[in-house]
Amino acid sequence: MVLSALGLLAVLAAGCGFELRAASVDAAAEGLDGPDGAPPDPDALPDPDGSPDSPPDAFVAFVARINIAGPAFVGIDHPGSWSADPGVGGICDGARFDAPMPAIPNSNDDVLYRDLMYRNPLACTIPNVPPGTYRVTLLFAELYWGGPPCAGSATGTRIFHVALEGATVLTGFNERVESGGCAVGSGAGRPVDKVFTVTVTDGALNVAMPVMSDNAALNAIELVQQ
Repeated sequence: MVLSALGLLAVLAAGCGFELRAASVDAAAEGLDGPDGAPPDPDALPDPDGSPDSPPDAFVAFVARINIAGPAFVGIDHPGSWSADPGVGGICDGARFDAPMPAIPNSNDDVLYRDLMYRNPLACTIPNVPPGTYRVTLLFAELYWGGPPCAGSATGTRIFHVALEGATVLTGFNERVESGGCAVGSGAGRPVDKVFTVTVTDGALNVAMPVMSDNAALNAIELVQQ
């Protein structure tokens, strides 16, 4: 269509006694064509606003760190910002229990272990979780059984299972035995962390803790998308 138009203009120009020069038009047309007359590569042309193309969106991992029945906290042994949880009315059902004293041995993150929710059985739910694969860390500390300074006897214990998204990840977890006893103050116990990998597809992380003896208990939970 461009050449036909130029030809018509040439005829008209000849009749009027002057010469039509189309070199500038040809140069412009060549600038719009790619190699061998192919259409130009859109990616090779500048953006209309002069800005560079935006890079693909970077992956941003979903993270939830919840100090069950405890205040907001910035972790040391467990780095990151931990959200407060009210206990009753929070992510877990059941009842709240607080350590008889604030010191938790063998941890720089005492605040994460001083409080817990307990029940027979215990269930916890973290809502609004995007689909994906997650590393789940469950934080435990025995605050009742194990003898002084805890209130319960040295031989008392809680034994329970843990299921994440319906799949059992802990069977017959004996918290007092595994922690070494009362994990408060001068007690012989220590905090215990358990780490698992789980896939979430339903928009929430569901934790179920059926009981074999006494009550299940949980102090804090961390969820990090992989």
